[in-house]
Amino acid sequence: MVDWFVEPAVGQADAGLAAGMVARSPLIGDADLGEILVVPAAGNGEQDYLAKLSRAYIELKTAGPVLHFGERLHQMIQCLETEHKPDIVLLDSRAGMHDIAAVTVSRLDALAFLFAVDGAYTWDAYRLLFQHWRRDRNLLRHFRGNLRMVAGLAPDVGRPEYFASFRQAAYQLFTDYIYDPDGGDEPPAEGEEPFSFDLMSDSAPHDLLHVNWNRAFFSFDPVRRPDAVDDGLLQGGFGDFVERAAETLVGTQVKWS
Repeated sequence: MVDWFVEPAVGQADAGLAAGMVARSPLIGDADLGEILVVPAAGNGEQDYLAKLSRAYIELKTAGPVLHFGERLHQMIQCLETEHKPDIVLLDSRAGMHDIAAVTVSRLDALAFLFAVDGAYTWDAYRLLFQHWRRDRNLLRHFRGNLRMVAGLAPDVGRPEYFASFRQAAYQLFTDYIYDPDGGDEPPAEGEEPFSFDLMSDSAPHDLLHVNWNRAFFSFDPVRRPDAVDDGLLQGGFGDFVERAAETLVGTQVKWS
């Protein structure tokens, strides 16, 4: 990916480059389940990654308009989709308060999974981000329906209480900054229904998908040690997230198999 972000400066970012950015994952094995294509941050034999990374964020002044990072990211995804025609594209964005995270959520018109743990530092950070989004209500209306919260590292004891606390904190955060206020100073745009949800609504952006904590995943290496974590552990840790995320993405109920 770093090659893509620096090559537009010399006019080399095109479908030809996109064709060589992809590797096929071995995780599918011999099963007739299609394939997983991976676009890594750096390729095999990369010798200049840090220098390229520092140039990746530069706004490029080409013969046409200035190309911002978000526009180059969008172009890259479009080229990859044209070349490989995937059913679903998953982008593992940098987490936290960073321009890349902001771009992937607000500029790509894509479903955004917001991972969090139920702690004050997490909610304080999201509060800063949501405050920033709220300054531009028109932009916020464009992408707020694509937000989904994910409770990560759910503990193996006291899980129901953890989820209840997480849901309440997420609901309060969305009510304060994302949902339309009831009778407040910022009513919905003309012709729009109020964007607001109840605490227990399972279709609300604050409703939590979850990933369960398990020590086995601390050293999870599916390429070098594919047998270190069995299907039962995977389902126990990621089953809820995979099933509900897949259902949201493809619109039909998907069961772990």
